[in-house]
Order: sequence, then C-alpha cells, then structure tokens
Amino acid sequence: MTAADITTETFRPRRRRLARYIDTCEMRKISRLATPIALVAMVNMAMSITDTFMVAALGSQAMAAVAIGSDFYSILFYLATGLLAGLSPAYAEAWAKRDYARLARLRTVGWMLLAAAAVPVIPAIWFAPNYLGALGIDQGLLLEGTGYTRAMALTLLPMLAVTFYRNRLTALEKPGLILKITLGIVPLNAGLNWVFIYGAAGFDGMGATGAGVASCLSAICIAMGLAWLAWRAEDRGLACWIDFAEFRSAVRIGWPIGIATLAEVGIFLGATLFIAAIAPQDTAAHAIVLRLAGFTYAIPVGLLQAAMVRMARLGVDARRAHRRRVIASATVIALVSGGALFLALAALALPLSEVVMGNQPDAAVLTRTLVMLILILAAIEIAEPLGTTSAGLLRGCDDTCVPMIISLFGNWGVSLPLGLVLCLGFETGAIGVWVGMGIGNITASLFMFVRVRHYWQR
Repeated sequence: MTAADITTETFRPRRRRLARYIDTCEMRKISRLATPIALVAMVNMAMSITDTFMVAALGSQAMAAVAIGSDFYSILFYLATGLLAGLSPAYAEAWAKRDYARLARLRTVGWMLLAAAAVPVIPAIWFAPNYLGALGIDQGLLLEGTGYTRAMALTLLPMLAVTFYRNRLTALEKPGLILKITLGIVPLNAGLNWVFIYGAAGFDGMGATGAGVASCLSAICIAMGLAWLAWRAEDRGLACWIDFAEFRSAVRIGWPIGIATLAEVGIFLGATLFIAAIAPQDTAAHAIVLRLAGFTYAIPVGLLQAAMVRMARLGVDARRAHRRRVIASATVIALVSGGALFLALAALALPLSEVVMGNQPDAAVLTRTLVMLILILAAIEIAEPLGTTSAGLLRGCDDTCVPMIISLFGNWGVSLPLGLVLCLGFETGAIGVWVGMGIGNITASLFMFVRVRHYWQR
C-alpha cells in the first residue's frame, strides 16, 4: 500500500462521518427560511436606491447632504439593532418549546431594549448637524441636510419596532409574512418620496427633507403591518413584570452583535470617504460596486438569520448529532451560495461595467476599474456566505463576543492597514482599498468558520 493509499484510507472515514450529517430536510428548512429574508434585504436595498435617485434630481449638494445624514443614521441604527438582536436566540428557543410564559417575558424585555436604545440615539441623530462640523464636514452641507437628518431621527423609533417584529417573526420561522409587507411598501415609499420631495396637488414639496419624512411614514406603515402579522400569528401579549435576568442576557448577547455589524459596515462607509479624498476618479466605480455589494449581501444575511434560528431552536442542551446536522447542512448551503455568487458576478463584470460606464468620459479607464472592483467583490463572495452563516450558527449558541473580536480583527486589523498600504504605498486607488477589504473579509470569514468547529466537537 502506497503513502497515497494510506492517506486516502485515513480521510475517507472522516468524509463519510461528515456526509452523514448533511440532512436534505434540514437544508430545505434553512433555504425556505433564508430565501424570504434575503428577498426582504434586497427590497430594502431597492428602497434605498430609489431614495438616492429621487434626491439626486435636486442636485449634487442635496444628494451629499442626504448621504451624510443617512450614513450617520445608519451607524447608530446598526448599534441599536444589535442590542435587539440579542433577544432572537432566546425567542427562537422559547417558541420551539412553546413556552408562552417565557415568550411574554421576552416581549416585555424586547420593548425595554427598544426604549433603552432609542432614548440616547434619537437625540444623538437629531442634534448631529450641530456637532458633526467638528469632524471637518462642510457646514453648508450640514445646514442643508438638517431637516432630513431630524426626520431620520424620528424614523429611528418605528424602524426599531420594525426590527423587533422582524426578529420575532423570523424566530417563528415566518419570514414570508415579512416579505409580503415589505413588497407592498416599495411603491408606497416611492409615491411618498415624490409627494414630499417634489410636491403634488398644490403642495410645494420639502426638498431633501421630504425624503426623510417619506422614510418616517414608510417605517410607520411597515411597523403597523408587521404588528398586525405578529398578532395574527398569536405572537402577542406581555408579562406583568420585568425579567431582569432575561434583560441582562439579551444585552450580553446583543451588544457584541452591534459592534461586529458596525465593524463590517463601518469599513465600507469609511472607504467611501477615503476614496473620495484620495482617489476621486474612482469614486463613481466604488459607489456602484458598493450598491451591488448591498444586493449580493442579502443572501449572506438570509443565511445568517436562518442558521441562527435553526441552531437556537435546538436549545443549549441539544444532542451533538442534532447540532452537527444543522452545522453541516448550513455550511453546504453557504459554500454553494458562495460559488454561485462568484460565478454570477464574474460573468456580469464586463457587460455590466460597459453598460454603466459606456457614456462617461474616459469610459475605457472607468470600465476597467469597475470590472476589477466587481471581480474583487466576486472573490469576496466566495467566502462571505460561509462567514455570515458561521456567525449565525454562533449566535444560535449565544456566542457573540468571540465573533465580535474576529470581525474587528478582520475588518479593521487586516483591511484597514492593508488597504492603506496598497492604496497609498502602491498608488492603486480604489482597487487597493477593495483588495484590502476583501482580504480582511475573507480572513474574518475563515476564522468565523474555525470558531464553529468548537461547537461541532462539543
């Protein structure tokens, strides 16, 4: 027997042991849960793009003012939603066990968490135009965007309610209901934008401020629709007392989720400002790829939520075989999704770039840059579904601190210095920044998957 034969014989039993945990039934459950969540994320991105294009008609000054207010709102919103996400694993576990008393306690805790997040964050957004100038942002832009920013401060409250209801309905494995409501809001949001930005029927419109007002009204409508769906699903009722143990547990699990999400989103938001200052000729290509990344990221988001729910439903005392079935099945779906995203983006890179940049001055240079950025995004997407799915599995095990550290290390410890070196040291512009972000993202994804092995072996 040769050395190759010995190696083959050694690893073949391991492959067989792994294959027996790949459960097609579990894969179908994860896919059915992840698909509507991913579609909701895509619809939300479509709403954001609609807002951007409608405000762009007012001019570059208005668009820049709205972008500043929107990005600052997003930073604080992700922090706040992380706190609410800490309740999701416990909610999924309680629903799986039909522990209605605990569900009532968790709903009470959820509204407390929402209030705890909203009280400091709403004033921080409302008064942002008064203090963001200290960061060097043009005072004229801040002044023009004041109305929009303050409208977004009010939008935070219904959006936190939307997040809370979405988390609950996802824990109940009813994301299809969320999709129905969200799809109905897309045309409503566009109509409200038109009325409040440009005016209609004698109403003059409010300009950029109108986009914030439209967002607030749309968020209220979504929150009301999801509340009605939760009521119909019998996900209702509150406890008569506050369970501070559950509150502390949710905070312990939730705050690292907020930091980890902000670490990942923040590096991309920061890249926009950096590229605009250092390589302005690449800003348009970067902005396009960033929005494309928003669409592709919807699939990893769906897998994250689905993996978290399926793992959390098992409970802390789950059998190792059950836990392994969820991990193996979710991992296979993540790997297949990553491969499919890579092939789709690689195939679209050149034709999409030619269509978007074909009419621009210096079209050949811009097209080449955009093609390279899309190919880098395609490489990122090979590993990103694996990383986000692993993060969801870890959340389902109430493990959020280590993933937070991994996210900070990958997205800032690796991406930031590497992107700076490639961009400034080798003068590669946006391509260098994206290579740095890609390597950092892939590093975080692989470390996240390694962390899951701890729960495979338990």
